[in-house]
This record gives sequence, structure tokens and C-alpha cells, in this order.
Amino acid sequence: MRRLPWMLATTALIAPAWAQAPDAGPRGGTVVAGQASIARSPGRTQVNQTTDRAVIQWQGFDIGANHQVDIRQPAPSSFSLQRVTGPDPSAIAGRLTSNGGVAIVNPAGVVFHRGAQVDVASLIATASDITNQNFMAGRMAFDGTPRPGARVENHGRITVRDGGLVALTGPVAANSGTIRARMGRVAIAGAEAVTIDLAGDGLLSFDITRQVGAAPAGATALAANSGTIEAPGGHVLITAQAASNLLETLVSAGGAITSGTITANAPGGGVLVPAGAALDAPAGRIVAGAAATSRIGAPRRLSARATVLRRAFDG
Repeated sequence: MRRLPWMLATTALIAPAWAQAPDAGPRGGTVVAGQASIARSPGRTQVNQTTDRAVIQWQGFDIGANHQVDIRQPAPSSFSLQRVTGPDPSAIAGRLTSNGGVAIVNPAGVVFHRGAQVDVASLIATASDITNQNFMAGRMAFDGTPRPGARVENHGRITVRDGGLVALTGPVAANSGTIRARMGRVAIAGAEAVTIDLAGDGLLSFDITRQVGAAPAGATALAANSGTIEAPGGHVLITAQAASNLLETLVSAGGAITSGTITANAPGGGVLVPAGAALDAPAGRIVAGAAATSRIGAPRRLSARATVLRRAFDG
């Protein structure tokens, strides 16, 4: 297990036909820890949470293009866990809003479609489950086993508050949309289990606790960015760990990324910075590290106060 301190500091899922309905909303909804109420009206699902943390189990957590899910919480530091127990990936095409943090857990995967709008304090979307006990105690250990090849992907627009967190984790994790996290932390991680330490401003850390054991069908990388990530004053981490010789490239750090620090690493595999990438860390640094190879294509822009390209991962 490698501990990666923050403080230095694709292929879309195909949703079932019913989830593509413009007014589709979450199905089921049972509060299994903490206290919250759920109200439904045409085009809207309202969750009112009265405890600092709460866990809600859904048969399906989908948001159609004309639907909004709003989760009201006691404070921006509060967190709400949406756990999916049904067999299908979550298809989010509409609006997800909250004044607090939202975690979506679906072992089959989560996809934010083009046109989706997420505006929350922090967001965790993962294919790895977490126990109610750990979540309610603030121990963010997402160690449940995802389904083979589950994908967590953003093709829409995700915005979190200043200093907030965006974490997309699964056997395949990717962003081709837009993520905004001013002075915040963004993690795209190809992994089967992760632990996120939320204790203390500026002391956030991210651990991969179980690597990907089998190559997902059609995947050319386990963690990839081809979209836009804006985290000025923050930290962007694109990382993956996998069994030996699973894929030649585990991490692809492309698209346009602006952040205080940009880290792309792949213990046990390779890192690619594709041609056309624009990576900017105006006051920080860019680190690309891999146990195998770090390959730099023909980036459109690769600029930082100190750019460090490492062949060997050193933690």
C-alpha cells in the first residue's frame, strides 16, 4: 500500500433504456444510518438530512436530464452516502446539488453523462462499497469489491466548493468532461479499494489499498483524463495500481489540467502524457512517475515552476 499525501499537500457506460428517460430519478430510497427524509415531486427528488452523516440505500440512483436531486445537509463538512443495491450502473444526466459532501457507491459503476451538472461541497463516486460503521465514524475506507470492469466516468460538469474534493475511483476511472475544484483536490484512480483521509484542512491523503487484478474489457488505461480539470491552488492526482503486466499504460494524463500540483503515477505500470495535453502548474510542479515507463508525447503545453518527470515511483 502506498500513501499519497495531498499536501505536496473512453468508453461510456451504457445505461439501461429506462434510465435514459428525461425525468428518471432515483428508485427506492431507505435511510439505513443517520437521519434523513426523502420527498419526491415531478422532476425533483429532495433529501433533507438532519445528522452530520447519513446512509441511504437505493435500488437505482439515476438522474434523468430533466430531473434534479437536491441533498440538504447541516453543514458543508457533512456527508451523505448514496449506496446502490440494484444491478445496473448509475446514469446521471441531470442535476445533483448539495450544500455538503455526497458519496455515490455503485459496484456496477457510475457515469455522469454529457449535460450532467453536479454542484456539491465535495464528491466521491466509486465502485467500491464502504460499511455503514466506517462511513458514520468518518473512516472513509472504500474496500468493497467492485464488479469486474466497473467504470466511473465523468462526461459532464462537476463543481465543488473552494477546498473541496472530487474523487472518481473504480477499476476504470476517467474524466472527459469538466471538473472545477478551486484550491481543492481531484483524484482519478484506477483501483479496487481506496481510503480517503478527510481529517484536517490541507492534510487530505489518498491510499490505494487494493490494486486492479484483471484487465477491464476495452480499457487502454485504468485512470485517464482527456477533459478539463481546473484546480488552481490545489492538487490533481491521476493514479492507478494493477497486477503485473495488466496493461502497458495504467495512467493517461491528457486533456487540459491547471492546478498547484499535478501528479500522474502508476506503481507497477506506465504513465502516458499524450500528444496535445496541456498541463499547467503555474506555482507548483508536475510529477509523472511509473515503475515501468513515463512517456511524454508532444504536449501542447507542459509548464510548471519545477517540472519533474520520474521513471521510478518513489512514493
